[in-house]
This record gives sequence, structure tokens and C-alpha cells, in this order.
Amino acid sequence: MDDLLKLRRTIASNVNTEPEDVLRTKSALTALGDYKPPQWGLTDIPDGPLFEAVKSFQKRNGLRVDGQMDPGGPTERTVNRALAATKPLLPGGETRKRPRGFSLFDGVGENQRNRPSDVFAAKRALAWAGHYPAAKTRSFDGSPDADLAEGLRRFQVDNGLAVDGWMAAEGPTVRTLDAAIAPKIAAHLRSEDDKKLEPPENPDEPPKEPGPGDDDKPKEDPCAEIRETVEGIETEIEEVSAEVEEAEARIPELDSRIRELNKKIEEKEEWLKVLEGYWPAPIEWSTV
Repeated sequence: MDDLLKLRRTIASNVNTEPEDVLRTKSALTALGDYKPPQWGLTDIPDGPLFEAVKSFQKRNGLRVDGQMDPGGPTERTVNRALAATKPLLPGGETRKRPRGFSLFDGVGENQRNRPSDVFAAKRALAWAGHYPAAKTRSFDGSPDADLAEGLRRFQVDNGLAVDGWMAAEGPTVRTLDAAIAPKIAAHLRSEDDKKLEPPENPDEPPKEPGPGDDDKPKEDPCAEIRETVEGIETEIEEVSAEVEEAEARIPELDSRIRELNKKIEEKEEWLKVLEGYWPAPIEWSTV
């Protein structure tokens, strides 16, 4: 269900929207044929064409035509049912997520927005195409690097594209890259079945079958890093709690000191009143 729409806020022309919600809604409605992306690609701006696309989808599906989509509301649920219906059937009638090669929310490369999620998606796609080190896609890294820039240019050269070192969300480089890797991903899905989708070390080679003794190898604990982070937070909480207790212990001492200072101020003010009453007023001299 990763490809389905999950809004965090309402999509409507008269409310503040989440940029990520806008992008996901445009992407979903593009897949369903109700939204036509401009030539510069998808943006996170809640523009008129987006709301017209929502109305178009609502009208086609017998919903209330108001151009509004609420989290968990009837329009979002109907969009998700429509997206789920686009998934193909595997042999035997089993449903499977439609193999999705590559897509972006925004531009990646030189002088582009370079959203971390887009950058990582570009790295994985280029790894499938053999133009980026697959080992560097094993963990999330959304920062553009030299390998990404070089791999992107090499892919553009190899495929007769404009060698500009960047790609728009719906531009020719993205479409060509998607077309190049989609068959490889589909083949990998068929061979790996329900295993996690990861680019092989050499995308041109089929996945290796597990060898004898592989099950005996120690497996990494996926929760180890999370437990380590939790332990670090707990330690920090203990340190802060100790500082709070130390500060609270000083409150009575500071309160007593404040009372002493206030008492001294009162005494000085009394002396000031006495002095002001005793000291004669200044004589006003006049010239006769």
C-alpha cells in the first residue's frame, strides 16, 4: 500500500495545504489520468489545475464535486481504490504492487531543489541502470554527491540525451531512466517474490540464489540501532533530571537571598524618606 495516498491535511483552495500532500495528490491524479503535469514537472504549489483535477475525479466517480479532499474522506478513499485497481495480477490471480521504476516529486541535479527523497530515488534508479555504486544505496542518503552527478551525466550520454547534469520530475531523463530500469525491477520482483526490493551489486546480473550455509551466518539485528538511540535518549533524560533536581535544591537558598535583598531595599527607602524630610529645600535666589 506504499503507493496509496495518505493525506496529512485537507486539500482545498481555501485552506493551507502540506507541500508533500500536494505532490502526492498530483502524482496520484496523474496516474489516474485526471491531472496533466506541466512541461516543467510536478510542483508542490496548490494551483488551479490541481483543484480542477480533483473535481474531474469526483465527477467521474459520482462524488460530491467540490474540489476538496480530506484525510480519510470519500475522495481520498476512492482515489486509493482506483490506484489499487491499477495493480496487475500475477499468475494465479494474486495481486502485486505494480512495478514502479522511477519517479520524482521535484528536480534533481545541478541547481535543482534536490529533495532528499528524490535524490535517494535518483541514486537507486541510476544504480539499477549501472551508473551509480549500488553499495551506496543500502542505507538512506539524500545528499547529492559526485557519484550522482557523474552517473547522471554518463546515463544522459549513453542514451543520447542533453548532457546537462539534472533531470526534471517529468522530463526526458526521468522517462528514459524509468523505461530502462522498469523491466529489471519487474524481473527482480518476479524472482524475489516478497523479499525486500534492493538493487543487486551488478544490476545486469540476476539475483544470486542462497548457497549452503547462508542460513548459518549471523544476521544483523534491525532493532540494534533503534535500541542504541533509545539508550542515548534515556541517558540524556537522566542527566537533565539531575540538573533539574540540583536547580530545585537551590530554590530555598535563592528565595532566602531575595527576601534579604528586599529587606535591605526597604531599609534604604526608609532612610531616603528621613533624609528627604530633614534636608532643607534649596533657596531660590533672586536678583534685586
